[in-house]
Amino acid sequence: MTTFLDYKFEDTENFISTFDEAPLWSAAFGLMLLKNLDVGPNLTVVDIGCGAGFPVLELAGRLGPGCKLIGVDPWVNACRRAEQKIRNYGYTNVEILNSSAEQLPFADDSIDLVVSNLGINNFENPGIVFQECNRVLKPGGRLALTTNTIRHWKEFYEVFYATLRQAGLEKYAVILSGEEAHRGNHQRHRHVRRSDVADDRGSDQRAPHPHPAGARPRAEDLRRDAHPVQGR
Repeated sequence: MTTFLDYKFEDTENFISTFDEAPLWSAAFGLMLLKNLDVGPNLTVVDIGCGAGFPVLELAGRLGPGCKLIGVDPWVNACRRAEQKIRNYGYTNVEILNSSAEQLPFADDSIDLVVSNLGINNFENPGIVFQECNRVLKPGGRLALTTNTIRHWKEFYEVFYATLRQAGLEKYAVILSGEEAHRGNHQRHRHVRRSDVADDRGSDQRAPHPHPAGARPRAEDLRRDAHPVQGR
């Protein structure tokens, strides 16, 4: 129990070598995303929070060379691994940008489709990310994503707090509260409303892992290593 609370993420090349682009805890969400995508030829597609390459590399293979795909992620080592996969697969229709989605390096009205598999909910300011998506999407462009719901692990945290009290480990409650806030379980967690976005462009609309080593790092853990990408 205390191992989970004491865990500290350290981004290293050794760590990323064990992190797959679609770990078991997020694969179900990714499959649902792919199943419901409405795709066609000659698309420009952006994957926000692409990590080590999912779903952007899967889409690159499915859509073929007639489409352009771009993965965006501030996670340096994950981007490096995704780039190595591109070289290994021989893809010519996909690139990876080590950048934050809070300032997308694309022109207004330039993207046909934005996807994100459990990515946007990891940003400190998801409202800004949605505004950026709205800005870069073409009129009629689409946003397809999977994300955690508010209080999706409510029962888990209730039991965890009770266990800490019973074990006399209340000092860990502050640490646990931080984890709970990151997972979007507090009622004060801010919803993104339609009014937060300037106009509607026809958009549609990280599951936590019980073991910290399987969890994707938070945006604040990666920001110090992110290299801003200049506008295209």
